[in-house]
Amino acid sequence: ESNLNVIVLGSQLAKDLFNSESPLGKKIKLNYKNQNYLFTVIGIMEEKGGGLTGDLDDRSYVPITTYMKKLSNSQYVSSYLAQANSSQEASSAVGEIEYFLIKSLDDQDKEKFRLLSMDQILDTVNSVTASLSLMLGGIAAISLLVGGIGIMNIMLVSVTERTREIGIRKALGAKRKNIMSQFLIEALSLSGLGGIIGIILGWLGAYFIAQLGKWSLVISLSSVLLAFGFAVAIGLFFGLYPAMKAAKMDPVEALSYE
Repeated sequence: ESNLNVIVLGSQLAKDLFNSESPLGKKIKLNYKNQNYLFTVIGIMEEKGGGLTGDLDDRSYVPITTYMKKLSNSQYVSSYLAQANSSQEASSAVGEIEYFLIKSLDDQDKEKFRLLSMDQILDTVNSVTASLSLMLGGIAAISLLVGGIGIMNIMLVSVTERTREIGIRKALGAKRKNIMSQFLIEALSLSGLGGIIGIILGWLGAYFIAQLGKWSLVISLSSVLLAFGFAVAIGLFFGLYPAMKAAKMDPVEALSYE
């Protein structure tokens, strides 16, 4: 209520501003809406890590009365953030807060507030995540189809250009399985190389996005192996037809091809 210019710093923010020195009692300049305010540091928050709204350790906190009367000139508080003692008490805490607000507010204001619990936020996040996963899955399926068709076209062109080579190999005693395995290996090499490049580019993209959002990046080995396995499977599936076409060529017709 005294509207003091005091501030509490997040643990990371305190390190960034003062390094290893103690910031307690020191003054910092806070720029808010192009105006400078001088605040005295009276505390440092314990390390909390990241949250849904970003890095909680890179923030600062001032008294609500100081913010309302000196910084924002607000006459009311638009939102409160409450934390339950434990996750088991979260539901009962929501009920207690709702009861407190209904009891404290006038009749005309009792319907003008909304409570949003962490469970509701997580439900919304999960719903959005599921929709994004479905959309990204569709995009990935289309990309795999286009990539597979591309591999098949490349291999068909390769078979056509190497028709005489195939005829010579067959004339020298190469069997169908030898010709087929040769072109399948080439198709698998193309798709495998594309899979490795895609994994590297995907990792780099995820790394830079995580750095921008200050999130922790977790890429499991199983997801990498799954992505590479899909790439190889696509190469095998779409490379099968060109390989079979090359294996079935008549050596006489292949040698006379121009």
